[in-house]
Amino acid sequence: MHFSITTISVIATALVVGCGPVNTAPGSDVAPTWEQARVYLPQNSSYLRPAAVLAQGPHPTVLYLHGCTGITAGDQHWAATLAGAGYAVVMTDSFARSYRRRNCDPVRNSIGLFPEAQRMRQEEISHALEMLQSSPWADRNNLFLMGHSEGGAAVSRSRGDGFKAMIISGDACRSGLRAPFEMPILVINFQSDPWSSGLRVSCRNDFPGRGNASELLLEGGGHDTSDSSEAQKTVLKFLSAQTNR
Repeated sequence: MHFSITTISVIATALVVGCGPVNTAPGSDVAPTWEQARVYLPQNSSYLRPAAVLAQGPHPTVLYLHGCTGITAGDQHWAATLAGAGYAVVMTDSFARSYRRRNCDPVRNSIGLFPEAQRMRQEEISHALEMLQSSPWADRNNLFLMGHSEGGAAVSRSRGDGFKAMIISGDACRSGLRAPFEMPILVINFQSDPWSSGLRVSCRNDFPGRGNASELLLEGGGHDTSDSSEAQKTVLKFLSAQTNR
């Protein structure tokens, strides 16, 4: 069988194009989001990777989802607040995925640049829950889901299966709430948020029929809720009420 130089060139090009990175298909590299997660143990100011956590506990555990720019100082502040109150905090890293891109422009406070992120965050929740349920240091009877900004939006889109309660920070549930009506839910937002783009800043429109849902609207404007002492007290009180010690 004989091929022309042109034909050979076309075949070679097709082979090169077809040999991309191994983990480019959606869903193929969710594992690193857990492997590169930060685990803050109770009363411990530093973090460990999940593989380095010793089999102590079990601790009531909060799975925490960061926002669209990755793990920030505000996220770390929330981790310190929760760990100081006796909770283990697992902060997964969505950007550990090989093909993950930002879904936002933090300069313009705009979102929607990488819509695939929404599906990816749900996949990350499911994977982290599976790993937590097999981690001896995590109390599978006291697992909580919390997220800020894009992470908060991911929480609002989650059914919350496997979690006792959910906390949404810096997101106004614009896609609605998908958890069962009996799920305890706490929402924290500012009265004015630069990321709201003039849209609603409250989740209360999604509360009818949800007897266990509540919202704290912080006075003034802002997005990072972690520095608010009122927000901290409200979150810890909410978690305490849902935790079986």
